[in-house]
Amino acid sequence: MDIINEIFSGEINKTIADRIFNSLDSVFDPSYWFLKELNINLYDNQIEILNAVTNLNEKYVAIIGGRSSGKTFAVAGGIVFLCIIYPKLQVGVFGPKAAQAIRILDEINFRVLNDKIKNTYLEMERCNKTYLLFKNKSSILAQSAAQETEGEGYHFDILVCDESQRISDFSFSQRLAPMISSSSIGKIIQLGVPLYKGHFWRAFQEGSQYTKIIHDWKKCPKYHLGGSIKINNQLYPRTIIEQMPKSLKIKNFPDNPELWFESTTNMSEEDFITQYEMGWLNNLSLVLTEDDQIKLSSGSFEPLEVGHPYEEYYFGLDFAGGVAIGNKEKSDFTAISVIRKTPDNRKEVVFSHEWKGDLSTQVGEIIYLIHPQKGRFKCKFGLADYGNMGSGLVDIMIKEGIPIRGLYFHSKDPKSGKNFKNAMIDHLIFELRNDRFFYPYSAIHNMTPRNDVYKLLKKHFEEWCSLERHISSSGINHDIKSPDELHDDGCFSNALAVFAADNMLTDGLAVGYQLPGVKRCNGLFKSNIFNSGGKTWIRKIF
Repeated sequence: MDIINEIFSGEINKTIADRIFNSLDSVFDPSYWFLKELNINLYDNQIEILNAVTNLNEKYVAIIGGRSSGKTFAVAGGIVFLCIIYPKLQVGVFGPKAAQAIRILDEINFRVLNDKIKNTYLEMERCNKTYLLFKNKSSILAQSAAQETEGEGYHFDILVCDESQRISDFSFSQRLAPMISSSSIGKIIQLGVPLYKGHFWRAFQEGSQYTKIIHDWKKCPKYHLGGSIKINNQLYPRTIIEQMPKSLKIKNFPDNPELWFESTTNMSEEDFITQYEMGWLNNLSLVLTEDDQIKLSSGSFEPLEVGHPYEEYYFGLDFAGGVAIGNKEKSDFTAISVIRKTPDNRKEVVFSHEWKGDLSTQVGEIIYLIHPQKGRFKCKFGLADYGNMGSGLVDIMIKEGIPIRGLYFHSKDPKSGKNFKNAMIDHLIFELRNDRFFYPYSAIHNMTPRNDVYKLLKKHFEEWCSLERHISSSGINHDIKSPDELHDDGCFSNALAVFAADNMLTDGLAVGYQLPGVKRCNGLFKSNIFNSGGKTWIRKIF
């Protein structure tokens, strides 16, 4: 009898222990928690992401997956699970812009957590669209990774970089990654789609410390919600097949001519490869490498609001234009850059300003800034974009005594054989890599800009970190431009100023040279109101 009791007692204890361990596994199994607490059944690709995000032993996780495949939802759910399990966990979420960082918090607020769970775990009165505070003192903070935002000084246990392919190498290495350096957890999660071969691309290379998760369009079950199509006895998501460019349909399905129709959304081959096939492009790169970006920000000087006597200044002026982006038009700024040229041929960006609106009303302010006798910066020479409305405005400025010349970006530079846009950018990079072109360190690295000049220089630096080079398959002229959602006015005003300072387009035009047929204006600044070219401007005091 005692033996029987002992046997049964042992079995009972074993059963109790098994149940305890099974319960613990359920509690700490994030996909089970999603199903039990939130009534959400995740797809296989999402479960793989969730497990990597919630495993604190995996210090570095890099995720690429098709657009709208559920990767952001899985990451959002993963960091919520961790915040509930681990008290006082600090999570920082960053995107190229604030709206992209906030997107993960939107996923949490509107899709991951229901009202019951929110009231159970969150301090609702202290939460907002950029910040979630849990009752166990864990928190999630969303911010822009852009250099012009004031995000330095924070420390986190977990760093999440959404749309990481759009976060500059400089911001990632110099600003974001150090934020986890003092944490014993110190986990970085990057997610996005393939694009440039920068820090995000390096995370996927052999030998990197990252756990690599790659889900192309064939590995994302969610796409089948839009219906499936059977091809060669295999099911494929209908919507993705319909969006696929004709050239890729022929390549992927050579024996199915019935599929060789054009993309229903006019998607380009490049976009489909990066957004659905998870392929990295060889014909797209950033203009500046990470080393270039670090060097560019290392100038040991301060920005100026007024030039100093006996110093040599040049300017570049990029007039506003507009380009069509889908059904919208992206309106640029008019940007001016003033650089100081030192006796050892260093070009230092000491001032920038931007305008938006009616170009004709900006001319008076521009003249006041750069006039060689009466300007805040007595500039020796400058170049301006002659396209759009630039030609008429440059002519007005010449009549007012400004030593300026206009050029068309797409006309041929006689010295290099390239168009001027490529020639100027390549010349500036050459100067940068030879330690002759700089931004002020204080403007780029300080947490809080001292004034608008510092703030704008930080913005223009960020434009440099995002400027793209779309490499031409033939010829020497590449398409150099900003991503659709950003601007490049600062970059090209810099390039024009450096080109001017290095005498690249003066054709013998010496300082003080009287342009033929132009009468020098000596009384331009005797009054706050002056007239030129049939227009009257009021001089603005900055």
